[in-house]
Amino acid sequence: MKTFSLRKEDIERRWWLVDAAGQPLGRLASRIAQILRGKHKPTFTPHVNGGDFVAVWGMLPKTTLSRQHVKQMLKVYAGPEHPHAAQQPTPLVAVEAK
Repeated sequence: MKTFSLRKEDIERRWWLVDAAGQPLGRLASRIAQILRGKHKPTFTPHVNGGDFVAVWGMLPKTTLSRQHVKQMLKVYAGPEHPHAAQQPTPLVAVEAK
């Protein structure tokens, strides 16, 4: 049996929606990093970019100065709805902290 190696033609990318409200930043960041890299897939190959796309909502800072700074750098959508229905995003359920 030959060892499987993912090729660019075999990559299937998905969109994930992540609700970051009330989630610990470190745990959420590590989970999103796994999805972006593709380590959650059984076809993970280190030298091929086989990761998925992630849209995060509900993580804006509480202060107005921080909000203004973030809005200058990011595309911010109001509310939990993602406007790109053609991408068919899938909600990602975060694991509760023990």
